[in-house]
Amino acid sequence: LLNESNMGSNKASLDYYDDENGVYTRNIYGERNPQEVKELGDVGNDLKIYGNKLYAVINCSNYLEVMDAGTAKHIAKIAVPNCRYLAFKGKYAYLTSYAGPVDPNNSRIGYVAKIDTATLKVVAECTVGHQPEEMAGVGNKLDLANQGGYNPLNYDRTVTVVDLGTLH
Repeated sequence: LLNESNMGSNKASLDYYDDENGVYTRNIYGERNPQEVKELGDVGNDLKIYGNKLYAVINCSNYLEVMDAGTAKHIAKIAVPNCRYLAFKGKYAYLTSYAGPVDPNNSRIGYVAKIDTATLKVVAECTVGHQPEEMAGVGNKLDLANQGGYNPLNYDRTVTVVDLGTLH
């Protein structure tokens, strides 16, 4: 369970519920990764397991934390500014990004980062709309919502369809 925490508090955390034994353990990330910063960072936004890895999107700290799915031990941090949500297809993770800090007077257009799940490196980017959020994969396409809510004079109420073969 990913606990978001309050924006600006730098206290996102990861808990674990063992449904077989009915045991709930708080802050397993800090416990299992004493060499890392105790909390995950500022604003836990999305959490998914893919293969043998656990991926936690830490929005305002600007990174994707990658852990071993069985132990929650740190594997890597992937820097992506103001990242939001994850989707997976084949050997890639796709991560939406606001592309920088939210500024209603100078809102940047967002993008999707394509991440190789073997090397844990960003291998490509695709420009989308303002403040891209959730995504859903349909065949070889990725549909995502651009909410643009931080741009009150010009909300972005679009859906971007990305071809995963060409990333356009």
